[in-house]
Amino acid sequence: MIKVRELQLRYGKHQALADVDIDLPKGQVTALVGPSGCGKSSFLMCLNRLIELVPGASVEGCICLDGKEVLRDVKCAPVLRRRIGMIFQRPNPFHMSLRRNLHLALREHGMGDKQERNQRMRRALEDVGLWEEVKDRLDDSATDLSGGQQQRLCFARALMLEPEVLLLDEPCSALDPIASEVVEQLVLQLRGRYTIGLVTHNLAQARRLADHLAVFWVKDGAGTVLCSGPAAAMFEDAGHPTAVAYLEGRRG
Repeated sequence: MIKVRELQLRYGKHQALADVDIDLPKGQVTALVGPSGCGKSSFLMCLNRLIELVPGASVEGCICLDGKEVLRDVKCAPVLRRRIGMIFQRPNPFHMSLRRNLHLALREHGMGDKQERNQRMRRALEDVGLWEEVKDRLDDSATDLSGGQQQRLCFARALMLEPEVLLLDEPCSALDPIASEVVEQLVLQLRGRYTIGLVTHNLAQARRLADHLAVFWVKDGAGTVLCSGPAAAMFEDAGHPTAVAYLEGRRG
């Protein structure tokens, strides 16, 4: 489980997130919804401390992964990013072969055994449903794949490090409806094995995929969480008038 309490994010003097309290239950899909500009993507980047790579960004508060605070230890960021993988809005394969895309992270983390890397590569590609499609093209450029295949390759690349958490920042926003459906099915297959945080502007997608739901909003100029809870109950009655109006399509 990930527990976040009183999270504050600033870019220089600008406060981007204020007093964010939220849980991401273990093994479940937590959908983060809300209008553009309310800090959902920035929140994801706080969880694996990628936000620290943004000039001027500073984070305060508490983020706990399985009961251990992860913000205090400066040296733990690389280990944390191995435990918490991230997939972005647009597929971003490296301009190299599929094989090198998948082997690179393991090499960077010191895994020199090529046979072990190949075993993990096949397992990751099978997990995302790509193995049969690309097993004879592993030394071709990853950018030759279709958009949907590239996004699934990015999933596989994240899985190579055997993370515990996957953060998905609008993973279908750049895909056509058919490719989006494939990615949604992938998320459902991975649910239970991984704790998943999903940013989406598609409320129908949130209904289909989410076990847990959090509604982000801008309050006094900063993003915060209006309310959160089990997805089915939230869509029935979120308990906060603004959140209810947003989930019913009357605000946003």
